Amino acid sequence: MHRSALSLVDYMREKVPADLLEPGFHDAVFSLIEPLSRAVSSFYYECRLGDSHSPNADMLISFAADRSERLQKILNDGMATAGLNGLRNFVQRWCSNGDTLNSHVSALWLEFDRVADRTVYDRPSPSVCLVPDYHNRDDILSDNGRDVYDLIMDALQALQVGDERLALLSKTIESIVTVLPRQARVIHLSHMDGRERANCKLYCLIPRHEFLPFLSAAGWGGPLDELELLLCAYCSDHRVGGQLYVDITVDDFHIPGGGRLGLTFTPQHLLHSEERDPARVDLLQDLFAAGLCTENWLRTLLKWPSRERILWQESR
Repeated sequence: MHRSALSLVDYMREKVPADLLEPGFHDAVFSLIEPLSRAVSSFYYECRLGDSHSPNADMLISFAADRSERLQKILNDGMATAGLNGLRNFVQRWCSNGDTLNSHVSALWLEFDRVADRTVYDRPSPSVCLVPDYHNRDDILSDNGRDVYDLIMDALQALQVGDERLALLSKTIESIVTVLPRQARVIHLSHMDGRERANCKLYCLIPRHEFLPFLSAAGWGGPLDELELLLCAYCSDHRVGGQLYVDITVDDFHIPGGGRLGLTFTPQHLLHSEERDPARVDLLQDLFAAGLCTENWLRTLLKWPSRERILWQESR
């Protein structure tokens, strides 16, 4: 569906999932998004189920590489938010011909999220896509190597992560990347500095049958036996096509009893598995039956559109 009569923010207001996000969240977030509208490529909501707190839906806006110069101009001309200094520096390098980030980063996201009933309004967290052609499955499945580690560290430096924190993250990231299975891939890096306690996350594609051996080899501190039960319950080959998309939290990866992971169900699964219902009815009912999804969220998510293509005024 194409729409050109509304601004991006007006359109987003129209599409707010009111059952999930209160107006106060959007009033604050939209004031930051509006100046960025001319550079935004897309926006979406990310639903988190199974947290120890109430489920939440975070808002994300994305910028494709062909919008990087627009984004740079907006950030340099008028965005005064102190929390965006690292983003400015990253985008400057992203726009520089010959820079590694210019040739390897295909998109950038800003995430506005809720953590433990505390809404983060003024400091979105950046995520960086490290796959030059994300829509090319062959590219996603290309081999890993030392270059992946170097690219991750380069991106964190560009985001102006402090030296002390960078040194701590470096050892864990290296231990993860060096034992990734051959057909696994780090798709994007997130530095969640908009949260009360910053988190670094790696979003990875990993063959399902190699996931548990990988975690064991990398020294993951979480309970492998419990994770195996979750994989059997919710991530059958019928549902995920033999591929897992996983958010790996770097900060507590090696801590006994820690090791936070996020198992994600993505549009890519609908292309490469037998379970291809975009409404995810079977999955949502399984999660509801297990107490990981409330009845209100079940109703809301079942009627949520999975994708809509629009054209807004500022995108021209």
